[in-house]
Amino acid sequence: MNTLVNDIQTCSHQPTRKTDRGREKEYIFPQSFLGFQGHFPGKPVLPAVVQIMIFRESIAEELARPLEIVKVTRAKFLKVIGADVSVTATWTLKETDEGFLCKCLLESEGERASSFNLTLIANTE
Repeated sequence: MNTLVNDIQTCSHQPTRKTDRGREKEYIFPQSFLGFQGHFPGKPVLPAVVQIMIFRESIAEELARPLEIVKVTRAKFLKVIGADVSVTATWTLKETDEGFLCKCLLESEGERASSFNLTLIANTE
C-alpha cells in the first residue's frame, strides 16, 4: 500500500492551495500510475478507492499527520477518470467529536467526477 501512496503523492507537483471553495490540489496520473494496473488493461480508469485515497493523503499532508478513514458517506462517482488528464481535488475540513469531517469534490477536465464525505481520525500507530 505504501508504494501506491507514494505514487499518488508523486502525481502532484504543486502544494495545496486555499481557494474560495476550500483547499485544492492538482494531480495528473500518467499511464504508468500504479493504480491503473489491472483497471483496465488498454483503457486505464482511476479506481474509486484511489479517488478516496487522494483526499486522505492530501489532508494528511496538510495536517502533517497520518490519518485513517473511518467512514465514507454520500459517495457519487459520476465520470470516468482516465490517464494523463488534470484532476482537481477540492475539500473542506471540519474537526468534530468523531474526528475530521471532510467534504470532497474531485473534478476532471473541469467537470465533477466524484463527490463524497469522509470521516477521518488521526492514526496513532
